[in-house]
Amino acid sequence: LNELEHAPAQWQEVDRAAFNEKEKILPLQNQEMQKIRVKIEGFRTEVQAFRADFLAKCPFGSEHAISGNYDKSYATINEYYERTMEIKGHAEKFNDLELLFDMAMSDYRPLDECQANLKLLKTLWDMIVLVRETFSAWYSVPW
Repeated sequence: LNELEHAPAQWQEVDRAAFNEKEKILPLQNQEMQKIRVKIEGFRTEVQAFRADFLAKCPFGSEHAISGNYDKSYATINEYYERTMEIKGHAEKFNDLELLFDMAMSDYRPLDECQANLKLLKTLWDMIVLVRETFSAWYSVPW
């Protein structure tokens, strides 16, 4: 019963000690936050460069559909899907660091756009192959 009476005072002592320790590590925490911000800015630049490369090299055009070289389009889609997932993994690690240091969470919208575009491209190329191969089979039928 005596310990229960002293518990609020002991709790305040623990709380004060925790606050004092937090103040001691604050400069180190700020230094680490600055390092993380620099890394995040560099990563954001990489993401923007990846998005530009994605838009330039993904099979948005009809050149492979006309030539019937569908495998190149699928290979490109698969390559960019793997790269997108890898970069998204790095983005999640940076988001975890931001959460750990109570920083504002970065939004990597270009990665989400790449992922959405890849899903649409895969569906589009599936339809292109379906239609082209259906009609090419009809060409061999004597009318």
